[in-house]
Formats: sequence, structure tokens, C-alpha cells
Amino acid sequence: MSCVRARSALPTFPISAGSVAKKIVVNPMAPPPADLDEVDLPDYRYAIRSVFSLPLICSTWFPTNGWLEYPSTALVTVRGCTQGCSLCGGSRSAYELNCGRRRPSMRTPAKLVEDIQFIQSFSRTPIFIIGDIRQGGSEYVEEFFSRLRAIKLKNELVFELFWSAGDEFFSEVRRSAPAFSLEITLESADEQIRRDTASSPARMRT
Repeated sequence: MSCVRARSALPTFPISAGSVAKKIVVNPMAPPPADLDEVDLPDYRYAIRSVFSLPLICSTWFPTNGWLEYPSTALVTVRGCTQGCSLCGGSRSAYELNCGRRRPSMRTPAKLVEDIQFIQSFSRTPIFIIGDIRQGGSEYVEEFFSRLRAIKLKNELVFELFWSAGDEFFSEVRRSAPAFSLEITLESADEQIRRDTASSPARMRT
């Protein structure tokens, strides 16, 4: 917006805006970043600071009524997807077509655990980990759980799983979190419907 107000050249990231000549300027898509560490998703540090610095304004934009009494939280782990489910607007092909993203960009395990540690400093409610962390690969998962054990987590974690998980994954979960829940894709529990939409099997060993 500062470029628009100053009537200077727009930066190279993909935005569209009106020019001085009253024409629409559309910048091309920029390559997606390798990771998401530059931005907190969401930024709970800002939210907590704002409660004290802007109490009248902030009282109107909490995500749910009574959030301060029960501050449920979630952390976004990824933009993009490795899966091609036909019913999902965030599938691999949808991201490639609309955002020019050919592979997912993950938050690094270090940043993700840093945010989990901050959340447990003000809340004991479950933390929803949005996006299947296994999309980052086996080394990503191993580093995430290793760092998680180091902070002695006290909160329950809610994991989102896009395909079946085995004993090794659940063993790591049990070693790293005091309690956990699972969220799987919601299209249907019917195996035939899930096959038709390219979703993973609904059956999962726990």
C-alpha cells in the first residue's frame, strides 16, 4: 500500500493494483518460499499483546465467545499439499493451478515447536496442528518429535492425518505428547467414495 500511495513502482510479489495511468497492474506469480518461517500462522504473540494494549478493540475480535477463558489454538504447518483429492480446494493440483505452487512449503520443526512452547505458556487447551506433518518427510517428522520432547509439553495435541499412519508414528506421538487426538479428512467413511475422490483409506490403525 505504501507503493500505491507514493505512486511508485509495485514490488515484485504477486499483487494487483491500479496504476497512476488508471490501469490495472498485475504482477506475475512469484516463486513460493521454501518455508513459512517468515510469518507466524497465526501470530498468538500479537494477539496476547493486543489484549493488554488495545482492550476495547480486541474484545470484539476473539475467535469465539469466551476465548480468554478457554483459549483454543491452532497452528498452520504448511501451504500446499502432496495429495490430489478431487473434492478439496487445497489439493496439489488446485495449489499448482491457482498459486503456482508445485510442492508444499512447510514451517520448520524448530519454528513450529517454538510456537507450541509459547502457546503452553498461556493455555492448557488442546493445540490443533493443521496439515499433516508427514508431508515434510521422515526427517521432518523425526526432528519435530525430538524438539517436542525437549520442551516437556503439557498440552494435548490434535494431529491432522491425510493417509493411514502406522505404529512407528503413533509411538512417536505417545512419547512426545501427554495426550493426543486425531482429525482425518471428512468426505466420507465409505471406502468406495474415498477411492473415487482419490482420498486415502478411512481405516487407520491406532
